[in-house]
Amino acid sequence: MIGNGARYLPILILLLGLALGQGRIGLEVEGVHALFWHPDGRLFLGHHQGIAVSSDRGRRWSDLLRQPEAEVLTFAYDGNRIIAAGHGTYAIISPRGNVRLKALEGLPSEKIDAYAIDPLRPWQHYAWLRGQGLFFSQDAGYRWTRLETGDLPLPDPREKRMAHALAVDRKGQIFVGGMGFGIWWRRDAGSGFVPLSTPVAEVTALAIDALDRLWMGSKSGIWLRTDGRWRRLA
Repeated sequence: MIGNGARYLPILILLLGLALGQGRIGLEVEGVHALFWHPDGRLFLGHHQGIAVSSDRGRRWSDLLRQPEAEVLTFAYDGNRIIAAGHGTYAIISPRGNVRLKALEGLPSEKIDAYAIDPLRPWQHYAWLRGQGLFFSQDAGYRWTRLETGDLPLPDPREKRMAHALAVDRKGQIFVGGMGFGIWWRRDAGSGFVPLSTPVAEVTALAIDALDRLWMGSKSGIWLRTDGRWRRLA
């Protein structure tokens, strides 16, 4: 998951660019997995050993968290704090940039592939666990319950079919995207998932902008959905 409002387009572009050119960012990392552009201009980067931050649009970086196997795959923002989640890592970043690692309770696995926060109800959090499916919290990530995904095909890493992104719009609609199955969506936490028509099946990133429009990142570029139609922008 990525940033907020009108910043989504440059963040998605940076996500693609950094993934291809991570050797040129001036930071020793094994892999770039996620980016978040904070409203105050800071850029947060999730990688295989933790979290880094830049205050000058990516020219210089410093570590916020670096631990072996602290793999950060996704960021989510509740309007105040940033959630950084991944495999074996669940961290809360304060507005000042302090990182607090938190033990997960009520989840059957520590392998979080995607995470999202409802923009109008920031206490409602969603987490997609590898091999387990979708989980829902109504107390900002302290307690979790499993959500039935209905006909949504459970991603299978052995078949290179994996969930990479979650997004929630201002209507409470939930979108999950991934490699090999495109995008599925549901109206709210109480309804079932149905497929959303997409021009590609390989989805790597999702974002909702300030106008409640859905953005999609894929291997083939960046797409914007308006009036039920997709338009490729890059």
